[in-house]
Amino acid sequence: MKCPHCGTWNRDSLPRCFRCGTVLTADDAHPDKSWKEELRDSRPDRIYFDVDENGNIEQSPDQGDTLAQEMESLRDRRLRGYEEQRRLREAETQPYARLTNRTGRRRQNTTRRRYIMTDPEEAQMEPAAQNRPRAASSADVQTIDYDDYHGDQIDVQGVLADGRYIHSIYQDDTPSRMLRPQRKAKLGKLIRSLAVLLLLAGAGLTGCYFLKLPPFFMEEHSNLQDNVIITTSIYDDLPAHIIKIPAEDGSKIHIKELHMPGIASGGYVTFEIPDYKWYEDVEDLTEPVFHVTMTPYLETANGERRRMDILHFDVDVPLSPITLVSPDVTYVEVNSRPKYQIQFRVERGSTVTINGENYSDLVSSQDGLISYNATVQPIGNNDIVIECQTKYYRKNTLVMTLFREKQDILLELDSNISESWNGGVAGQMDNEMSVSGTTLNKATIRVLSDHKDLDTSQLIATGKFSFTAIFNKIGMNTISIEASYPGKTTTVVNFDVYHVPSARNYTSAAWPMDAYNYTQFLDTLNTRVKNMTIYVCKGTITEILSDSPQRALMETGTETVSRMVLLDNMSKETWHVGDTLRIYGDAFGSYNGCPWLVGRYTYTYKP
Repeated sequence: MKCPHCGTWNRDSLPRCFRCGTVLTADDAHPDKSWKEELRDSRPDRIYFDVDENGNIEQSPDQGDTLAQEMESLRDRRLRGYEEQRRLREAETQPYARLTNRTGRRRQNTTRRRYIMTDPEEAQMEPAAQNRPRAASSADVQTIDYDDYHGDQIDVQGVLADGRYIHSIYQDDTPSRMLRPQRKAKLGKLIRSLAVLLLLAGAGLTGCYFLKLPPFFMEEHSNLQDNVIITTSIYDDLPAHIIKIPAEDGSKIHIKELHMPGIASGGYVTFEIPDYKWYEDVEDLTEPVFHVTMTPYLETANGERRRMDILHFDVDVPLSPITLVSPDVTYVEVNSRPKYQIQFRVERGSTVTINGENYSDLVSSQDGLISYNATVQPIGNNDIVIECQTKYYRKNTLVMTLFREKQDILLELDSNISESWNGGVAGQMDNEMSVSGTTLNKATIRVLSDHKDLDTSQLIATGKFSFTAIFNKIGMNTISIEASYPGKTTTVVNFDVYHVPSARNYTSAAWPMDAYNYTQFLDTLNTRVKNMTIYVCKGTITEILSDSPQRALMETGTETVSRMVLLDNMSKETWHVGDTLRIYGDAFGSYNGCPWLVGRYTYTYKP
């Protein structure tokens, strides 16, 4: 029969429309005609025949009747499926109901549904409203929900045997995700995580046992930092520390960082460790202090090893030594020559770079002395950067500045001119020295200091000139040269030369420092200093007052009369207390009522 609301054909035996749930009666569904007859009348031109294999023609049943039977069979299967799902939900309270079906076999595929139950009276609604989507409220909806569900949905409608209308939603999902509640799933994850942690902990303890490593929880809790004794010392001429850790006699203590064991004696385990052991593997160490962290382990007589308190202390990281020899200062004014020799001393085997270039091969294997000829440009400051890296030391950087005034007219002295002069050249006096240089072609040269024999014959062609400098005093003398050119700023160059006459001429002019000359020196001090009178002092060094320059007191008197003399050492020898010497020097001044001389030549003396 045909539904009066939605127009859907239903079997005569159905109490309600299987589509919209409307109650069907014979009067409402055209009692004069069955649905088959009405359907056939609506299609009078259609005849259905079947032809078998032998060619016999038989009239086939109406396809509309066949379709109605199939729809009724589908409805019955869905209702049976609903009853099966209800039974399974009731069985989920059993321990294994989730994993097995009625036959005891594990589920391989499961369909999930949500059902919406509706009373028969509510099904009597307008056809237009029946066709619209209907949202069920929480009061009339019963749902079956599972954790972690993400399945496709199929909308199914039908009528139960008790007359209730059912609107179900089929959802497909895997059995494991559908059948595992959220709380039990979290509990299972927690149990698995704990099992993994216990397994890893057991493996770690087993490894510690076989590798004989001290477990982290076996610690020797004590105030070790306050009880340990740490003092400084020297080990192989290098700074070191002595560390005394209290322990019972016979027990062992291992230092983890250095793999160093020690045995207790006298209530302590004593370690003497060079400071570089803590930082020798550290690259680019720049801090002057290294913070040491030492982890000792106590090993008892039964072989048990326990970690003691961690010790902390600081060690100094020394700079790689660099000692300037010539010059002994880091700032020098150089106004005469394009080359300037620098001498300094480092530790043997050090790595030395000058302005980024490696000069380690120039380091003397005897005393570590290195000589470097620096190029000096007339640009003002010429910085010479010296870097030294010695083993077990941190890198040291020294910057020396050679100042050469900017020159509008280039004026340079030849590089073979010595900074010290004591004569000894044939045909010249001891106080005369040859000087040569180069300047701008056609420039005018004037020598402002005492000189003779100025030669400018090559000045126009090559810019070369030469002359003989005359030194008027013993000690430091300054050579002064001026170059001028029209339209340019005049250039003046000053060059210092330390002059001492030859030993033969110098010693032959010496006065003895006896009782008479000792008194005359003090009485005519200004005249003696102005003339730089030369004296010879014979006696014993009694005291060294300074080392750079070396300054000492010499006793030149007798056992009954003291005649103390102060001497500055400008000779090539080094003086020591107790040395008996003969020293030649020139007058310089007075000190605490005694003569003050500058010693030029030193010889041994036997009274």
